Order: sequence, then structure tokens, then C-alpha cells
Amino acid sequence: MSTIRDAIYSMDENGLWAMVACAIAVGIADGRFDPNERNELIQNLRTVGCDRGASMEVINSVLQNINGMGPNDVIDWASEYIADDSVAAACFVIASAIAAKAGGIGYKEGVVLQYLANTVGIGYPGDYYMQLLGEGMQLARG
Repeated sequence: MSTIRDAIYSMDENGLWAMVACAIAVGIADGRFDPNERNELIQNLRTVGCDRGASMEVINSVLQNINGMGPNDVIDWASEYIADDSVAAACFVIASAIAAKAGGIGYKEGVVLQYLANTVGIGYPGDYYMQLLGEGMQLARG
């Protein structure tokens, strides 16, 4: 995935937190971040060099920080940690992959993805949105 590969060069710990938070925001769109979504996120974090232990640590830390927030609040929180456009795109791709893998992108997940895209400057609707969404769906297919 070229978008994620591009982001790795400029991603710091804050970018990783943002990516995890955006994925969780899509996961909780339907009410909870379930074990399948967690496992998919762990698999996707391998693309940015995180092993299972580090992934679990980041996921648990983010979940503690966002406890009680709704999906849009989580995205607003995460957007504060996004340093550049490449990290924003990677956040969107990973979030799209989580939505696609966990039973397909339903209405609630789609609304959260649109909010994410507009919040981080990707924009919805648009060609760039569709390109990144396609990349996330491809990532979900493995």
C-alpha cells in the first residue's frame, strides 16, 4: 500500500496514535470496537512496523484516552496528532480497511469515514476519497 508506505517516513508516535484512534472510531460506529476489528487493526499495524505487543499497547492506550467518546469526538481528538497529509491519508486507509473487513462498510461506518475525510483534509466526495477508500478495501482483502 503506497499510501501507508509513504506515511511511514513522516510518522511519529503521535501519527501512530492518530491512525489507531481513527480505526477505532470507525470500529465503534456501530456501538463497540469488537475483537475482530481489534485483530484486523493489529494485522494492519504490521504494515507500519508494529509487532503484536506494541500494537496491543497502543490500542489499549488509545482506548483509555478515548473512553466514553463518540466516533466524531475520537476523530477530532486524533486529528490533533496528525502532522501531515501523508499521515492523514494513512489514517483514512487503515480506518477504511477496518470498516471493510468488519462486515463491510455500512451506513454508520460510511458516515464516520466521511467525517474523517472532511476533518483531515481529504474531502468528501472526491476522487482522492475514492482512491484511498479503494486502497483501504484492498488492504482489508489481504
